[in-house]
Amino acid sequence: MASNLLVVEDDTVFRESLQRHLGDRYTLYFADTLGAARSLVGQNSYVCVLLDFRLPDGEGTSLIQELVAAELPVIVCTGRGSESVAVKALREGAEDYLAKSEIRKNDLQRAIDNAIERSQLRATVRRRDLEKDDLITQLQTALKDIETLRGMIPICATCKKIRDDEGYWHGVETYVSQHTQASFTHGSCPECLKKALDEIENM
Repeated sequence: MASNLLVVEDDTVFRESLQRHLGDRYTLYFADTLGAARSLVGQNSYVCVLLDFRLPDGEGTSLIQELVAAELPVIVCTGRGSESVAVKALREGAEDYLAKSEIRKNDLQRAIDNAIERSQLRATVRRRDLEKDDLITQLQTALKDIETLRGMIPICATCKKIRDDEGYWHGVETYVSQHTQASFTHGSCPECLKKALDEIENM
């Protein structure tokens, strides 16, 4: 099954050229405006986006950040060949920049493969960073719980309930469960078990 490639381009001749170059490897979806591109992004999944710089309803670079946020690698294509355009596109998050007049099939395919690989690597790094942040948060919470239980704990001498920081009283099991990752299982120690059996025998 062919992978989907989104082409945001209003030049009919260049679109036909891309179809000839890439149609045997990808299923190409075409949009000739920014609005049409936004609509297509929500309808399908794509491995890469080829984005024209000049479109009827605005500059293609205005769409780059939205595509990057959706984890779509972007290659900007333009006939202008302006270095300033390339810098702007890369600064916005594009993976590469190609001048239409210099595009050849092999170069285009190589650029797409590299863009996909770099985008996937960045996504992996972002996921690992999120996992690391989540782990740090869990460790900080656990450390706070440990520090809480190390302090002075007000406990009722009669019923053994514990008073929390807000002045409410809780059973020992409830308090410990709320302040640690611990959970309880229930059983009887030898002394309590013997006492219970003796009470049953004396009934």
